[in-house]
Amino acid sequence: MQPFVPVRRNYFKVFDANADKIGMLGGNLPASVAAFYVRASAILEDFETMSSPIFATWDLPQQQEYFTVTADLIDETMADGKKTIDQLRAFAE
Repeated sequence: MQPFVPVRRNYFKVFDANADKIGMLGGNLPASVAAFYVRASAILEDFETMSSPIFATWDLPQQQEYFTVTADLIDETMADGKKTIDQLRAFAE
């Protein structure tokens, strides 16, 4: 059975509404926050790809490679996100 991960909402409304103010964070925080959201958007696109009918036509090794690359991206994004959260907390203090 083909995986299906529906993403129908904009989960980045807060970021979108405040992106023009990101430079106020200072230091490397603007780049870190923006990078997190870029990667998160890429992950959502990967979910969309995996849910598309064309993905079902790929052979198993291609699908497995796509899953592996996406899983690695999720791991990297989560690790960087946790670092960014720590930096944001320190900035807020």
